[in-house]
Formats: sequence, C-alpha cells, structure tokens
Amino acid sequence: MFHSRLPRRLKDKGSKMSNIEDTYSRKLLSSLLRGDVETITPKMGVNISYPQIEALMKLNRERTIELLETLWEEGYLTRSFHSTIYSCPHDGTISLRLKIVCPKCRSEDIDRVELMEHLGQGHIDIERRFRKNGKYVCPVCNKTLKTIGVDYRKLGYAYHCLSCNTLHSEPLKLLACIQSGHVFTLEEAIAKKIYSYSLNPDRINELQLIEEKSPPEDVFKRIENFILEEDSPPIELIQYIAEIYRLRSYDVKTHQVLEGASGKKHRVDIYATKPSGSTIIVGFLRNTEKATDYINNLSIVAEDIKTSRVLLIAIPTIDLSIIAYARTKGLSVIDGVDVLDVAEKLELKLDIEELVRAGGSLDPP
Repeated sequence: MFHSRLPRRLKDKGSKMSNIEDTYSRKLLSSLLRGDVETITPKMGVNISYPQIEALMKLNRERTIELLETLWEEGYLTRSFHSTIYSCPHDGTISLRLKIVCPKCRSEDIDRVELMEHLGQGHIDIERRFRKNGKYVCPVCNKTLKTIGVDYRKLGYAYHCLSCNTLHSEPLKLLACIQSGHVFTLEEAIAKKIYSYSLNPDRINELQLIEEKSPPEDVFKRIENFILEEDSPPIELIQYIAEIYRLRSYDVKTHQVLEGASGKKHRVDIYATKPSGSTIIVGFLRNTEKATDYINNLSIVAEDIKTSRVLLIAIPTIDLSIIAYARTKGLSVIDGVDVLDVAEKLELKLDIEELVRAGGSLDPP
C-alpha cells in the first residue's frame, strides 16, 4: 500500500525564500515604508498566523512566516516578543485544553474545597461537612462550634477528588491536545516564542534609495493581476502540488512565463524539471465549460516549449469524456473532489512511476 507524503512546508528548507530583490520581499518592505503596514502582529488559532500579511502578499501561512523570518535575519525587520505558545509534542497543534486532575487517579471530577479544623477535637475535614442547620457542628463529637480561633479555624483550600475520595493540596495540571486527544505535562509541551515585526529604522534610507530606482509602473499590481486572473487556481493549490514535486527532487517553478520555439510567451502554473532533462508542466482546469479550449491551449503550449510531459489537474472531478479528450492531446489527467484527494492520487501516480523506473520495464507515461 502506498502512503501519501503530503507536503508539510511550501518551500524547501535548504533554500532561502527571498532577499531584497525578491518580489514578495520588496512588496512587503514597500508597504512598511509607505506606512500601509506598521506593526505585524500574530494571530493565535489552531496555528500561528499573520493574516494581515497573508492577505496583502497572497501567500499562505507557512510562506508568510518564512518571509518574515528571512527579512528579520537579513536585518530589514526588527522583531519584538509577543508571547510564548505551547504546542502538542504529538502533532504540533496549539489547540490545547488545560486538564486539572486528581494526582492519584487522574480523574477530572474534582472540587476546590475549604478545609476546617475543630480545635478541641483536632478533627480536620471539608468545611461543608461541618455545616448543620445553619451552624458549624463537629461531625465526630457533635459539638457546636461557635467562635473562630477558639472552637475552630479555617485551614485554606484543597482539592477533593469525587472519584477516589482523596484530598490533595494541589491538583495535577496537564494539557490535552484538542485535535489528537494526546495528554501531556507542561514540561513535555513544545514551547515557542512568537514575535511581532516592524520595519528596521536603520534600513529606511537604504530602502528609500531602492524605491527611487524601482520602475515607475506598479510592478506588484501587475504581478497580482497576472497570478489572480479569471479562472486561475488558488495560489495555495499551486504551491501544494508544486511541493509534491519538490519533495521528489524536481526543480519547480510556479507562475512562469516561458518562451516557446515559435517565439511566443506562455504562462504556466507549474514548470518542473529534473537534472536528467525531463520536464513537466502542470495545468489546473477550473472552468469545465471551457475545458476543451483549455486542453487545446495546454497542448499547444506543451508542444511549443517542448516539454516532456503535461499533467492536467481538475478540481472537482470532471466527466470521463473530458478526460478522454485530454488524453488524445497527450495530457495525463488527475481529478478529485478536493486538493487532498488530488494530492493523494498524484503521490500514488508518482510512486508507481518510481517503481516502474526502478524495475526498468517502462518509461513513465
């Protein structure tokens, strides 16, 4: 049985996401320089995120964090401590619940109670057990206790377990992962410091000089329009699929403009290559009403840029007739109900191809 290796990151750990010449870096720094964004603060949820920057940059959560960390490492941003979060050592989520339990039996059925002592008798018990008809009465000798400090005294609070009927000065405090149900101690939790970011004032002059040398047209807006044109797939979907190829040692580029043999330039969602020279382009079918036109165009692009293989991804699933037509044009097709379905099918397809290549019996389709 094949197991899907769904990507955990949207960028290879071994490569820097950006420097000052990177489009995303420049756009963020320009926004900070203009005052459109001042302090970049995190939001706590199932995971830590910076939604203000995610919306501005059209990046997912992981790449946004990577961008902020890289710009801080390069000295363009400063960061200040925001808080410390604790995450589950089992799955990393920060959705945790505090569990106050009995140290003896681990039951959560415990009450915080006040303790009381009959000074003459020396009997110590829960305060409510001394109450009788609106008075304090010793449950051992039945003497009425009238004066605090003479007949009785209050000893403070303890914790009473209703499951095993034991008293404890302190309960046991545990953390429970809401997502996985894993229970652990605070010492076992993974602690991580979270930061807010802002523009480093020492780099303002440098950034202003870079801004002055930038082209007069709104480069960033043109890029956004290029990426977010009608029927274009979500950026996160493209990055998700691209990461599957990266994990298999492909050199992957997204939202590429490639010049074909005809001299015409073509936009492709994913362009992946291997050192062997094999290439693959991936297209995403979003509008089934225009399926034939999209397939024809993708086939023409593949022929013009001389790519080895073409993969068409469709979400949601499409008619068998569309799949059959795509195959007549030399396209491989993967469709699914959602991105996870497609990713699992793609992983299975690539697993099979690797096994076939290892056996030396067939070339991949």
